[in-house]
Amino acid sequence: MSIHYDRDVYIEYITALLSEKRRAHSLGTEKMAVRLAEYYGADREKASAAALLHDSAKELPDMRLLALAEEYGVPVDPIDRNDPDLLHGPVAAQIVRRSLGIEDKEILLAIQNHTTGAPGMCPLEKILYVADLLEETRHFPGVEELRRHIEEGLDRILLLSMRSVLANLIDKGKPIQRRSICAYNALILK
Repeated sequence: MSIHYDRDVYIEYITALLSEKRRAHSLGTEKMAVRLAEYYGADREKASAAALLHDSAKELPDMRLLALAEEYGVPVDPIDRNDPDLLHGPVAAQIVRRSLGIEDKEILLAIQNHTTGAPGMCPLEKILYVADLLEETRHFPGVEELRRHIEEGLDRILLLSMRSVLANLIDKGKPIQRRSICAYNALILK
């Protein structure tokens, strides 16, 4: 399905919402998402749109994220209440749908699930999850090793990326969102 794609509008939109550092991250995510889309045969424009807009709600204060989640009917569980930043994906999907009129289900799901993942992810969701973690401005132990696996298959790099994220959460003693566990289990069982 084709979308009405307007990169200039998306750049202008995130420029008004995000700090310079977050915009650089979004542009890096776009670059990686388009690369992955080309390699794995996904829609480049959808990958670009989802990547540019994925963090539209990232810099909102916790209380605003919780309020918008309630307003938009986004389910909030105790782990989300403990760490409202986990809601920035689902809230961003609703914000861009309302603000920019984006109705493409794949783009909205990719934005919604880019932080936690979800069982049964479509290729665009997988691409955004990986691109968000491995884009060029990201620097964390093991990122270069992960980047070396990008061309081994989309499910393979997604699995390695999820393992890295989950291990980091465990190492920091943080709770793991149920959606992340279900996404990981679904991928393992596939």
